[in-house]
Amino acid sequence: SEPSVIVNADDLYGFAGLKLGYDYIKLKKPTDRGICLAGYSLKRTLSENGGVSRGLCDMDEKLKLRSVKEAIEIKRKTDGRITGRIQDEKNLLLFSGDETVSMNLIGMTPALLEDLKTDFETFVLEHQQDLDAEFYIPDFINNQIESVDVQVLKTDSKWFGVTYPADKPLLQSNIQKLIKDGVYPEELWQ
Repeated sequence: SEPSVIVNADDLYGFAGLKLGYDYIKLKKPTDRGICLAGYSLKRTLSENGGVSRGLCDMDEKLKLRSVKEAIEIKRKTDGRITGRIQDEKNLLLFSGDETVSMNLIGMTPALLEDLKTDFETFVLEHQQDLDAEFYIPDFINNQIESVDVQVLKTDSKWFGVTYPADKPLLQSNIQKLIKDGVYPEELWQ
């Protein structure tokens, strides 16, 4: 019933990224049709243990989103190059690492949350036999761009996530560092 920020459960977005989304979306009225998304630098969102999927953002000079495409199989090669491809396309792409990507830290108003719910329910009905099908939030956002301003909020936050089991020790180490640096309390729920 209020503007909300949506995040993936397996990602640690960083305090600055979460605050950007919250500060933007809290100014919206429930009846507004608004979306914001945190924009991360691609090179700060890679796993050392395999390929990842990211929403590749195309923005204007005021950081209004023109489109977002799901880029998949993105990984850093042993020679340092970053490669991947756009979903449903075959050509391998070379990335600089400075591209702005969405990590699904997205702020939405209630009106759009209802649209998202409807789209998701339709997706589930259409793909109920395909256990590998994935509902991509960037596809939903692209469908809204004609009628909704989508503001990209660039952040320097470092992302940490668990895409692969081997990512877990690095995530745990980074959380301990954040606690030691005073970013998070040792007991989160105090």
